[in-house]
Amino acid sequence: MKNMNTFLGSGPFWILLIGGLTLLYFSPVIIGVIRRVELISVIIVLNVVPILWPAALLSAFMQPRRDPRYPLYPSPGEW
Repeated sequence: MKNMNTFLGSGPFWILLIGGLTLLYFSPVIIGVIRRVELISVIIVLNVVPILWPAALLSAFMQPRRDPRYPLYPSPGEW
């Protein structure tokens, strides 16, 4: 039991735990960015409210991907 208390009281354990939970919480946004979904803003708004986190995760997987032929920001020559 003493080893477990030493482990739970160590700084690296808490850094890894908080970092892992933070990564898990922002995973819908990360997935949406990697998949290049059309409405990433919807995922971000849903992710802000903790109770809507499952909806943000589903939205990250279900939204259609952006068409690479039509970038979000046109180059200056296309104005």
